[in-house]
This record gives sequence, C-alpha cells and structure tokens, in this order.
Amino acid sequence: MRVIPLILLTSITAFGVRNASAQLPGGAQSRQLESVEQRLAMDELAAKFTLSNAPSLFPEEDTDIGPQSVLKIRPRQPRVELFADAQYFYTDNMFLSDRNEQSSDVLVSTAQGVFNAVRFPISGGDFVARVGYRHQWFDYGLADHSTINVFDFNTGTFRQAKLNEFDFNAGTAFAESIWKRDNWVAGLAFDYQRLMDTDSYHEFYRELTPRWGLSRILPLCSRSVLRVGYEGDYRVTDTDDPPINFNSNFNDRTDHSLVIDATYILCKYAIAQAYYRFQFTHFTGSERREDYLNAFGLALYCPFTQKIGLRFFVNYDILETNGQLVTDYNRLDTGAGLNLTVRF
Repeated sequence: MRVIPLILLTSITAFGVRNASAQLPGGAQSRQLESVEQRLAMDELAAKFTLSNAPSLFPEEDTDIGPQSVLKIRPRQPRVELFADAQYFYTDNMFLSDRNEQSSDVLVSTAQGVFNAVRFPISGGDFVARVGYRHQWFDYGLADHSTINVFDFNTGTFRQAKLNEFDFNAGTAFAESIWKRDNWVAGLAFDYQRLMDTDSYHEFYRELTPRWGLSRILPLCSRSVLRVGYEGDYRVTDTDDPPINFNSNFNDRTDHSLVIDATYILCKYAIAQAYYRFQFTHFTGSERREDYLNAFGLALYCPFTQKIGLRFFVNYDILETNGQLVTDYNRLDTGAGLNLTVRF
C-alpha cells in the first residue's frame, strides 16, 4: 500500500477533502525524519566527548593518544565508519495534528556508511571532508494493532487503516566538510534525500539540501561542556501528487535554527544531555508559510564499549504555523535506542 493515497479523517474535517493533503507525504515525514536525525547528532556529540574527556572510559584507552583533557586531544581520524542504530519510542502525535492526536509506538532503524576522504590543517584549524550514505526505516504500530478512519483516493471511499500502512523509509546521500579551530566548529554539507513507502519502495518525495552551520563549544568544567550554535539550510523539494492548486515544490523551504545544548559526564558509563532548539522555517514554494518550532530534549547516553552505546530520551516539540495545509501541533516522543559503530 502506497502511503500517498491515504488521508486522515481529521484532516478532511479540518480542511475539506481537496485541501486535506496536509497529511500526505512530504512535510510531515520530513519533520519526523529531521527529529530522529537530530537525536542521532546528539548521540554522536556525546560519543565524541566520551572519547576526548578525562577520566578514561575504557581500559588502555590512553596508550594510543596519551593523557586526555577536555576538547584538546585529536584522536586518529578513521578512514571508514560503519554505523547501525535502532530507536524504539512512543509518540503521542504521529501525524503532527492539532486535533484527535494519534499515538503510536515507532521503530526507526538506521544503517550508515561514511568515508572520511581528506583531513588537513588550514588557517590554524583542522579541516575534514567526508561522504556517506544513510538509510532509515520508520515502522509504526508494532505493538498497537488498532485502526483509524481514512479516506482512500484509490477507491474514493472511507475505510479503516492500520498504523503500519503509514510506514516509510528514507535514503540520504551526503557530503560534508567540517573545520575546527580551538573551540569553534564550522560546517558545510549537501544532502540528497528520497522518501519511499516501505511496501514497494515507491518514491514520493525528494529534496536537495545545502546546509551550513557555526557553533562554539564552551567547557564548563572537566566533565561538562555547553554548545551554542546556528544551523541553516535550504531545501529544494519535489513532492508527488501535490494538493490541488499547489505545485510539486510546495515544500521548498529554508530553515534557520538556534541550538543550545549541554553535555555532562556523570561517570564513565553515563552521559547526560539537555538541549533546546528554536527553528524558523520560511516556505518559498507554492505554499507561502512560516513555521516556528520550539524543541526541548533530555537524554542519557550509556557507552558500554567504544563501539556500542545505549540511550534513553524524551523530546517535546511545539510548532506554530500560518500555513493553509498544516496546523499547530505539540508532540511528545520518549523511548530508547541502541547503536553500534565500527571504525577502521
């Protein structure tokens, strides 16, 4: 079953059948994917601090790089990194709606490979460029077999649908460069992303995204750091079967975010994180709208070994919008994740 022919009954109630495409693929799935990727980025940040802060977390860790201190030691750059991750969590609003919110359990599986192409000093700092590919699968309702009322465009009728009919997956090819000097980090990246339904891998959404960012890492003590940063992007999109009176580029947009996060090493097996993100989104395609997102999160990251890590997290998002096809929403996600990283 393709995801795209289904519309939530709540969307029809809010917008009418022709304008109910607020819940069609594209924007909602992209938002959900972005939230998961931000959690993965926080995990990667915690892992880096784990490996670069005293005291040592693993036996004989210091024999290769010497005594460690906060954000000063540069570990050897691996040429290839392979990463696998599974997040299982509860969300109280899987369709990002402001009415009749639908809760669900969600399993997000991620497989990623990265090739670190070059690394060299420049302008008093350290420059790294890498390329990679990431694939992610979103599976809903593994433990919840309830049904919801939807309008099916294939038949032109209402029917009951299981939550797993909204499963989708995403493939992302990316290239990025990072420049670090002292406690400053600047980055530039390009992503090409495809969203597909899980049954037939039919592609229903594409986006090409240049990204840029600048952050400052502020050591607070020997066990904690504060990071303040700006992140921006521009998304050139193409959505299959756009709503009537809208073009396939109606999801084109630019995002600008202020990010503040704190990381504290509780012990060698536990790292606490807290973050806040304010994101302003301006849509430039056939739907002219502006979104304001406030996102809050807490996480506990537990590195069992240098390769395996477990985490527990809770996130809360508040979005306000003036769009025609979407509504304001609040969303709570809470769950756990397990990842494996292999570097060589």
